[in-house]
Amino acid sequence: MSKETHEAYEQAKTELAYAQTDKIRFKLAQEQGQYVLKEDVEKAHAEEVVRVRTKLLAVPARLTPQVTGLTNPAQVYLLLSSVIDEVLNELALPEKQEEQDEQDEPDDTGAVPSAADTYSERVG
Repeated sequence: MSKETHEAYEQAKTELAYAQTDKIRFKLAQEQGQYVLKEDVEKAHAEEVVRVRTKLLAVPARLTPQVTGLTNPAQVYLLLSSVIDEVLNELALPEKQEEQDEQDEPDDTGAVPSAADTYSERVG
């Protein structure tokens, strides 16, 4: 074997060893949760979009009975702000926490406390 052939062979072995090491490191990092599959991210994103859409589409039906009859724009503003803040805070929670909070609620009538009685911290 010529010197050049031997050097090329050694170079190829070194490159193979590096590639195998990289593959092992990647698999280990993946098992440790440092990498996720693109499909998993896309699925989670799609689920989150549906969750946001569902929450936002529920707002008009939830507020219509409470807004009907209000003539003071400040009351309407406070009510809308209160519910929007509540929805944003719900969306800021991990979905599992939100489900737990919904189970803990004593009353599932859909009624919203009046804006004057509600303290909420703005999230967005």
